[in-house]
Amino acid sequence: MQKRTDLVAKFSTFLEVDDAKDSLDLGWYYVPKLKHNMRQRRESDRTAKEEYWAKVILREALASAPLAKEHLAAYLEETAYWTVMKMRYKLEGYQLRKVDFFCMAREATSQPLQLFGRYDDAKSGVKTFAEKTLEDYLSEQLFKGRERDKYSPTGLLRSLSYLELEKTLKKRRFSPENIQAYRLLLKCFKEKYVPTKKSGSRALQPPDSCQLQAIALYYNQWRSPDFPDLTPEQVQECLDNFVYWVRGDAKVYFLSLEELLTKGEEKPSDSPDFSQVSDDEQERGQEQELNQILSQLFEELTPQIKTLLELVYGLNINQGDLCNFMGFEQQPKLSRFLTKTKRNLLTKFAEYAKKNWEINLSSPELNKLVKLINIWLEKHGSLRFHDLLNAKLGALDADDFRLLKLIYGCQLSLADVSENSQLSQDEIKARIKQIEVTLQDTLKSEVETLCSGGTEEMRSLHKRVVDFVEVYLQQAPYAVWESKLKKPDL
Repeated sequence: MQKRTDLVAKFSTFLEVDDAKDSLDLGWYYVPKLKHNMRQRRESDRTAKEEYWAKVILREALASAPLAKEHLAAYLEETAYWTVMKMRYKLEGYQLRKVDFFCMAREATSQPLQLFGRYDDAKSGVKTFAEKTLEDYLSEQLFKGRERDKYSPTGLLRSLSYLELEKTLKKRRFSPENIQAYRLLLKCFKEKYVPTKKSGSRALQPPDSCQLQAIALYYNQWRSPDFPDLTPEQVQECLDNFVYWVRGDAKVYFLSLEELLTKGEEKPSDSPDFSQVSDDEQERGQEQELNQILSQLFEELTPQIKTLLELVYGLNINQGDLCNFMGFEQQPKLSRFLTKTKRNLLTKFAEYAKKNWEINLSSPELNKLVKLINIWLEKHGSLRFHDLLNAKLGALDADDFRLLKLIYGCQLSLADVSENSQLSQDEIKARIKQIEVTLQDTLKSEVETLCSGGTEEMRSLHKRVVDFVEVYLQQAPYAVWESKLKKPDL
């Protein structure tokens, strides 16, 4: 495989693969929008190295920025390739080709929250960490897929534990009431199904009509009064869905690159819903509750601690730079204080979750809540700074706003913008630079106000502000605000 040496290429190209010949080494091809965007990033800072951009893009990808996810996936193509080459000796036992295995690796690199959930940028580089976690992830996926495929549908149902069923249903965001109903149905199956085998076959036969009738009657006898009776046909449908869902958790779907980069939501289940509220509505409700309760807990903190969290999670200021502001002599003490503050926040939220969502503190869902709270802190901590920049951007001259929209919103090159305006490329760069400096000064002034002027020792402040403004300009809602400006486009 030819190694990429150009910075833009590293974040904008993908490997050509040949499915028919099971080949991965056909060269690289550019994705135009990634190429244009990465060129703009490079122009903004010619001195920045590869690892700097990798960490900036990873941070954006973990915040669910779509374009950053695509840049990160492109950057990790070589990591995926060499991991496949390293593990290719394992593929024969799974009857899996290199291209299929590479697709598994690609799917992992397109899900940064899963691959980089425990990443610490102070301890390792992006590729170094990905190399360590990707091989473990692929090995786990190979084992899971093979373990479930050895069972017939009926054998899988008999071996399925209640805990595994609950875990699968929670992933699909079923309500606690639905989960209990499905758990009861699985119990009824296990107690009423009589194992039978067809002559000449080792596979267990599915329950016949009499057994389905017995399962339905048993379930209807013990179900909650809030749920309707099930017919034998509905019982069979639910059991089929159990098999489909559990295997789906272990199944690797070989999506094309385009599908991976634009993958949408899971297809809704056709299984009968036991509750009156749909899963989508429930998920949206829980997200609203999550934001509401955390916002309430955040407001109960002291002003100084709220400011600390905003600076650490919102602006990503180095903890060592905030010691004097918080009255700590050393960074480790501040770090322990932050950990304790977040633990208290998590504990209060987990108590709420246990009371209202029936999620126990010891359940695997708590690990997901930790990630959700970290993401929430980053988003909530940056609200103050986003509001400031929104107000500043909305007050810009209409022509300057158009330039930002064309370059950052439409991702046009300086040459394209210059061709459609009366400005030279140097003039456009100068105006964009001035806007960036204005936004940066706005943020610095706000931090000085929050810290009562004590920003002299914040050595990371300038760099973090520059990074924040750059990401903000990439993601600002130009299309929404543009309608407020009456001048025509350039």
